[in-house]
This record gives sequence, structure tokens and C-alpha cells, in this order.
Amino acid sequence: MPSNSQQSLRHFAGAIPFFIAAFLNAFVDLGHKIVIQNTVYKLYDGAEQVILTAIVNGLILLPFLLLLSPAGFLSDKFYKSRVMQMSAWAAVVLTLCITACYYLGMFELAFAMTFLLAAQSAIYSPAKYGYIKELFGKARLSEANGAISALSIVAILAGSFAYTIVFELLYPENPVNEADILRAIAPVGWLLVINSVIELVMMYRLPAVGTPSPQAHFDKKAFFSGRLFWQDLKPLGHSRAIGLSVIGLAMFWSIGQVLLAAFPSFLKATTGELNTLVVQAVLACTGIGIAIGSVTAGKISRNYIELGLLPVGALGILSGLIVLTHLNSMWAFAGCFLWIGISGGLFIVPLNALIQFNAKGDALGRTLAANNWVQNLAMLSFLALTVVFALMGLSSKTLLQLMVLVALVGSIYTLKQLPQAFVRFALASVISRRYKVHVQGLEHMPSAGGVLLLGNHISWIDWAILQLASPRPVRFVMLKSIYQRWYLKRFLDLMGCIPIAQGSSAQSSIEKVAEYLNQGEVVCLFPEGTISRTGHLAEFRKGFERAAALCEDAVVIVPFYLRGLWGSQFSRASEHFKQSQKRGLNRNLICAFGEPLPKTTTADILKRRVYDLSLVTWQAFIDQKPALGESWINRAKQVGRQPLLIYPDGGHLTGYQALSLSLIWARRLRLHKTQTIGVMMAPTVDAAILHMAAFIAGKRIANLDGALPPAILAEQLEKIECNTVYIAKDLMTGLSNSVTVVDMDKLHVTRFERCLTAFYSRWTPTWKLRWLSLNKVAPENAAVAIFTQEHAINLSHKNIQANIAQLADVLNAQPDDIALANMPLHQAYGLTVNLLMPLLQGIACVPQPVANPVADARAISQNDVTLLFVSAQVLQQLSQHDKAHALMLGSVRAVVCSHLGLTPDVLQQFQLKFNLPVLVGFGITEASPVVSCNIPDAMDTHNWKVQVGTKAQTLGMPLPGTSLKIVDANQAEVATGMLGRLWVAGPQVMLGYIGEESPCYCVNNITWLDTGLMGSLDDDGFLRLDAVSNNPAEQQNNDEDEKGSES
Repeated sequence: MPSNSQQSLRHFAGAIPFFIAAFLNAFVDLGHKIVIQNTVYKLYDGAEQVILTAIVNGLILLPFLLLLSPAGFLSDKFYKSRVMQMSAWAAVVLTLCITACYYLGMFELAFAMTFLLAAQSAIYSPAKYGYIKELFGKARLSEANGAISALSIVAILAGSFAYTIVFELLYPENPVNEADILRAIAPVGWLLVINSVIELVMMYRLPAVGTPSPQAHFDKKAFFSGRLFWQDLKPLGHSRAIGLSVIGLAMFWSIGQVLLAAFPSFLKATTGELNTLVVQAVLACTGIGIAIGSVTAGKISRNYIELGLLPVGALGILSGLIVLTHLNSMWAFAGCFLWIGISGGLFIVPLNALIQFNAKGDALGRTLAANNWVQNLAMLSFLALTVVFALMGLSSKTLLQLMVLVALVGSIYTLKQLPQAFVRFALASVISRRYKVHVQGLEHMPSAGGVLLLGNHISWIDWAILQLASPRPVRFVMLKSIYQRWYLKRFLDLMGCIPIAQGSSAQSSIEKVAEYLNQGEVVCLFPEGTISRTGHLAEFRKGFERAAALCEDAVVIVPFYLRGLWGSQFSRASEHFKQSQKRGLNRNLICAFGEPLPKTTTADILKRRVYDLSLVTWQAFIDQKPALGESWINRAKQVGRQPLLIYPDGGHLTGYQALSLSLIWARRLRLHKTQTIGVMMAPTVDAAILHMAAFIAGKRIANLDGALPPAILAEQLEKIECNTVYIAKDLMTGLSNSVTVVDMDKLHVTRFERCLTAFYSRWTPTWKLRWLSLNKVAPENAAVAIFTQEHAINLSHKNIQANIAQLADVLNAQPDDIALANMPLHQAYGLTVNLLMPLLQGIACVPQPVANPVADARAISQNDVTLLFVSAQVLQQLSQHDKAHALMLGSVRAVVCSHLGLTPDVLQQFQLKFNLPVLVGFGITEASPVVSCNIPDAMDTHNWKVQVGTKAQTLGMPLPGTSLKIVDANQAEVATGMLGRLWVAGPQVMLGYIGEESPCYCVNNITWLDTGLMGSLDDDGFLRLDAVSNNPAEQQNNDEDEKGSES
């Protein structure tokens, strides 16, 4: 099921009834106004028309001023859905009364009923906007506001046309007065009543979300004395962002009210147009524009609030108003109003979202009611000025030109207050062409107060991505040497960057950081101090602790994790890895914010929380990955004519050839009715092709150990419901007669089929080849079944994809890399690391089936192997065998070895003989299997500092997207360096045991696997193991030669 940050708004429970009710509320409110306003337009001209139109609009606005306190009180005291239900009942009663007024021809009373209908809306409005936050959450505020704004505008447009068309159709010939008009168009009233009843029905389908405050008390004395007004306006002062947003909204809607009051008169004087439908159509273009702008703003701001839209919208409104009075055709007027509307939509959506985001939870209703009050006061004031100017004899054209001055002042003010946002939007426009930013945990970002953002530093554009993701302006701390470059300084000043010096003079910079935090600003620091050169977290330096110590207690630390930039052109990944990561036109980036931490948080704890955040981002990343069969087709087509599978004694298969053979064998595998296919083969080219064919055919693979007794093999096959086993002739075993044994060497492929499939796979576009050849399976389904001594384990496509991607990130592959695959395939290490990882990453692979150190050394030497993934036993054999000469391993650049059975003597013996560093790692089958690994150290040549990737006598840091936790007997996390039980979490953690319960625990929405091992973590997150306990999650099937241990 998709998370709230991913699912469509309409899939939220209650969303559809809410949207329908919001539409109908605006549709009904506008209907009565259209009837009254059109009547005025038909019977009055000039200043009288402007004044009466302004009064109509004033009657709509006045209740929002008078009912500020009751509206906010009711919205906070009761469930907002309940308040909206009562408002809907009121609308039904009022529309019945309005219909009666129409039939009786009572124009003055109908005119006055505008006030009562608006009073109903004044109660309804804060409840509606508060309900948006409670129903959709903070992360979807902008998008939900955009949808509601667009729906409201569509309702206004539909109402403008529907009611005006009906009005014109029913309009009598030569009416004498208002009563004649109302009696003629009276059936319009029933349209109001019907829509009010439907709205009422929808209101009763809304879920009761949020938390009311039943203990709240309404102070009637303070209300009637006026003191309550000032109290209710106080929420606007809780945040500067709220205050500025209210001013911006008031400016826009005030200009809009003047346009509604003055433009009909201006149009009538300019063109002589008398048809109300034409007038409403031109004004409706504003609504169409607002709908377009609102939807656009919602899409741009999906999962975050894009403040950069504000200056863009303000400038758009200004430019539209400048040209408005210089036009003289209907089409030009319509285009201008459309432009003003689009700009307005871009302007109001982020402002509404900012108010809701920054409002305190228990004062949300009062904040929104106060916002309505200020906006309506401003609109009423502008309408009053309109009336005054009309009485003074100023033309409607002059009124419209005065609005240009108002918009000019507003635009200048917006640009002055939000220079960062404007630059940010410009950056977003550029970045969004290549990157799509997804934000998670936006609800963890405090809406006010000092926030110290701390997280990983993976690329040159991390600051830009964070600026886009944060709903609040962010100041970044950067080295003074970079800040002072003349071509960057002005831009960095505009972005509010804080230069920091190195060495003894750094103290003043740290004090400056603390000063900004105490002022309630957001400051971002990268604790690593440099861009990662390995894709892994570097040492977290403690400078931020000194800055935090100088801050007030209200300041909090918010950890973050960025995923998706490693391998981009802005990272320090190898060129080959960058090329392998290119996919599609857009690259998905994920920014996750964690729960606020106290300012006293130390570097070691912070690093653990960042690792925890990486789980969230990696899970979202893996959720977008296809099943293994689709990944294989994509990668093989990308490799193309380059070697991908290499025979140990010479010869190879290109990407195209390997793909062609896997498609041929997939046809054979589809003929088997069972979902699971058994495989009993050593690591060979044929075995590799068979695995890829199984994934294409949508089958689950179960690799079996041919050294096991037939009785045990029969039990394993029965457990996984498998009756077909593919086998190599040198591994023939006495399986039961009920099992179909297929000898790979006897499979026959005709020359015609081979040639036809080669042509088809080579020239068919990748998307079409996937569509024609794949048996679609869900990535959550089991891809592999692996047996240990005690358990049968299901690993899903996602599990394996995750571990491969994690390994690839830290491996940082080079163009000439070639891997040796010499480990047994019935173990997770041999399958995932030795075989699948190279193939699915496009790294040439040399399957070597002979379990012999000399054969391994010769395969390495003959094929210039650069990557070696081995067990401690293989290291020992290579070290002790005289015929495995050191020169034979001369091409190897990296040796990765499992911790199991690895002693200091074996390690030293291998390193002395071959002069190769060994990267020791840790894994368990239940984790697909790799959990942590030492990686090569990297030097930053700019400051000559080393990014430490390896520590002696440790098993490395957890892979990206993996988190480790050391707990005591009560499952509480222990302090750094303390011994405890090791828990592992990450997207590579198994689908589950087959037929058994898994040793997993869910803590804070994270699923942790209890490994049963005792270990500790140091300050930098490096893992040390103490001893192995007899827990169900034991590492791997310990063969006699320990060749199957994990890495």
C-alpha cells in the first residue's frame, strides 16, 4: 500500500466527499451573488452600478469580519467535520428562504440574504481549511490546497456560466423593476436548494479526524466588548511567516475585489457590451487562470512548499494589471484575466500552505479565522475606497490603474522579503529538468524556532536540494575560502550563507551560527565537512556540538538524509559508475527529515539517526525498482556488445548474447507448472544464464547443495514445493523419482531458434522486449529460496535489488572491473555478491566452478580480474598453495572477505604474500546477505584529509540504507561502545522464513532483525562482533570448508 506521501489525494479516506462538498459550497454561494449582481448590472449604470456591486461584495465580506471569534472557536472546539455539517444544514435553510424571496419578488430581502449566506460561509471556511491539514497532513498541504483552490475556482466558473445562462434564459422582456426580474428567474432558487442538499449529504461522509478541544470556552463578554477580536488576532503574530502570508493573501484578494467591482463598468464604457454572459465569461477567465495556477503550484510543491512561486506570482499579477487598461478587445481582456489568474494561483497556494504549516495545532482554527478576518477587512476596505472614489467621480479605468500601484508595492515587498525563495525557484526550474525531488518526513520540520539541519554530504548540489525540500529558508555553513571567491560571493550572500573559517578563527563563525539559530532561523551544517568520495558516510566531526552548546534550549537538531545523488554528475563517484546509473530523462532524489533531536545530541548518536533515516529513503528507492528479470533485460541491453560473462579458459558472452540465451531458456522454464525451480550447479556461465532465465520467466530459484544426502534434499524440495531440478552432470545425485531432473548439458537449442532470438533480442526496443518477453511478477514476491542448517529463507526481488544497489554504491565500479564468481550458489554470498551483483550492474563476470585455489588464481590472471569476493578459507588456500603465485593476483584492486573464520594470522599471511589489503565484511543470509563492510580509504586532495573507510579489527560501517542497533536484554539501545545484541534493519532484510516465524521486531515503524550476535558500535559506526549466540537468525549454512560464509 502506498504511503501518504506517494498515494494520490483522492485515495485518502473521505477525500472525494470533501472535494465534492467544497465544490458545491462555492457553487451555491456564488449562485445567489450572480443573481443579485446581474440584476444590478441590468438596471443600473456608471457610479451607481459600481457602488451597488461593491455593496453586494461587501455584504459577502462583512460576516467574515464580525464572526472571526465564533468561527475560530467552533473550529477548534468541535470536530471540523461536525462544524461543516452544521454549516451545510444552515445552507439548506437559507437557500429555501432565498428561493421564497425570488418567488415573492422581494429584492431588498434577497439582497440582505446575501449577508446570511456569507455568514454561513464564514463559519464553514476555517473548518474547511483546518480539515485539509488534518485529513492530508503537513507533507501534502501545498498539493491539497492547490486541489481545493482549483475546485473552488472551477465551482465559481461553473456557477458563473450556469447561473448567468439560466438568468439570461429566464430574463423577462422589458422588466420594470427588480421584483419583475426576481419572479421571472425564481426557478434558479431550486438549483441552489438541490446543491445545498447534496453538499449536506457529502458532509456526513467525512471521517472525524483531528483532535477537538471540548474544554474550550467562549467568552461572550470579551466578544461583545471587542477584546476577543484582538485575542483572536494574536495567532497571526506567532510566526513572521504567518503574518507575511496573510498580508500577501489580503493584497491579492483586495485587488480582485476592485477588479470585480470596477471592471464591468469599465468594459461597458469601453465596448458598450450589455450581455451579462459575456461580462461573466471575461471575469471567469480569472477563475480559469487561478485553477490552472493552483494545480500547477500544487504539482510543483508536491510534498513540500515552494516559496519561490511567490515572487513569480507577484510579478505576474503586476504585469497583467499594467496592460489591462490598454486593451480594447474581448479576447485581449480574456487573455489578460487568464494571465492574472494563473499568477494569482501560483501566489495564493504556497501562502495558504505556509499559514497551515506554521499554525499551532491547538490554534489552527483561530489562525485560519484570523487570516480570513484580515483578508476580508482588506477587501472591504478596498471596496469602501472603490465606493468613495466612485462618489468622487473617478472613472473605473482610474480605479484599475490605482491597483497597478498596489501590485507594484506588493511585488517589491515580496522580492525584498524572499530573495532566497526567488533564487530557489530559479534553481528548481533548472534542477527539475533532470531531477525529481521527493520529500519525506516534512512533518518533522518545526514550523518555527531555531533548527540545526545535519546530515550526509554526497554532492555539489546538496544545498540546492535541501533548499528546495525545506518549507523554511535555510542558511548554509560553508568554508570561507569558497565563500570569498568573487564570482560566488554575491550569490552566496543572497542565499544567506554563513562563512566558516578553519583552525583557531573558527570560533567566531560558530558563534555566528548559534546567533542565527537563537533568532529562530534554520541553519544547515554538513558534519562530514566534505563531499563523500565513497558514497558512504564519513566521520561526523564535532564542530556542530560546539555551536549547539551556545544555543538556547528551544533550538533543535533535525537530521536529514539525501539519497539519489551518488552516481550523478555532481558527485565524486567514478565515471563508470555514473554511466551505469543513468536511467531515463529524470533522476529521482529523496530527501528525508527525521524527528527533532535535542541540541545536546552528540556526533555518534546523530550518525546513528542518519543511518536510520537512510532506511526510509532506500526503501522508497527500492520500491521504484522492478523485478530482477526486468533489471536483467535493461542491463544486458545497456551492456550491448561488451563482454558480460567470461569463460575461465577464454571466450565470452556479450550482453546481447547472454540476453538471447536467457530468453531461450526462459521459454523452457515457462513449461514447468511449479513456481519454484531447483538448481544444483556450480558457478558457471550456464548457471548464470539459467538464473536470469528464471527471473524472466517469473520463477523462484532454489539453489541446492549437491553434497547433502538425498533425504535432506528431498525434505528441502518438499518444503518449497519444488518438483523440477536443473542439474549439471558432474553433480548428479540420487533424487526421488517424483522429482524431474533436467541435465543442462542435454538441453538442445536449434541454430534457427538461436539466430532468431539473437536478432529479436538485439533489435527489439528495450521497452517492447520487456513487454513481449517478461512474465510480470511483483518485486515483493520471492525471487530466491536459500537453505541454511536450520531454516528455509525467502529473499524477494526487492531484497536482492537492495543489496546489489547498496554494494554497488560503495564498490564504485571502474570501467575495467571484472569480478570472479567462485563461491557456491546455494549460499547467499555466492549468489548475490559473486554472481547477481556483477551481472545486474553491468560488470564483467568470470564464473569459476572448480573449488581449487590454483584454478582461482589462473582464472584471475588470465582474465585480469579486479574484484575478488571470497571466504576466509579461500584466502587461506591461496596463501598456502605454492602454485598460487603473487603475480597471478596482480590485476586485483579489491579483495572483500567474510569475517567468519578469518583470523589475524590468515589475514596477515595473505597480505604479506599478495600485498593486497583485505576488506572484511559481515553478513547473514537473512540480509541477502551483506550488512556491513570495510571499504578503501579515500583522500580529499583539496584539504589532504582522509575519509576513513577501514578500521582494523572491525567489520566496517553498515552499507548505505542499512542501520545497526545494539540493544540490551530489555531491547533498549545501549550507549556507544557498549556490548549488546545486534539488530539489523534495511530493505535487504529477508521476506521471511518459509513456514516459520521470523525473529523481527518493529520499533518506531522500523522492522529490525535480531541476528542473535553480540557486538558493539564505535563512535563512527564501525561494527565489532564479540561472540555468536544460538539464535534462529544465525549466519549461514556452515559448510565444512566455511566457503559459504557471508561478506
